[in-house]
Amino acid sequence: LKKLKDLNKLLTEYCQQKLPYNFKAEKGQPCCAFFVGDGNWYRALVKEILPNGNVKVHFVDYGNTEEVTVDELQVIPSKFLELPFQGIKCWLIEIKPRNKHWTNEAIARFQMCVTGIKLQARVVEITENG
Repeated sequence: LKKLKDLNKLLTEYCQQKLPYNFKAEKGQPCCAFFVGDGNWYRALVKEILPNGNVKVHFVDYGNTEEVTVDELQVIPSKFLELPFQGIKCWLIEIKPRNKHWTNEAIARFQMCVTGIKLQARVVEITENG
């Protein structure tokens, strides 16, 4: 956790320099992306270039996916990619929505209950997709 915090601090300092380099987003490409939620820069992967010119990115250390503008992306130096991505895709076993999909209200409620809290988990199975 300390390594990730240190990396995030250095990454934000690097990205705040606003180096004059036009980043050309391509699907699957690692990058630095600005997270408007807290005003910091984080490691991300380009997931999709949207028709409006914005880019959908996946924050690799936290698991969230966000839409950002091209001005909120920067090239990521290789030294910031040495630490393996810290986000791990996982599911809660035997927890399912009443219908086929979770409602936005249920998702928001779950996020409210777990955000900022250290959680403990027990791995019961590992599959190819997480």
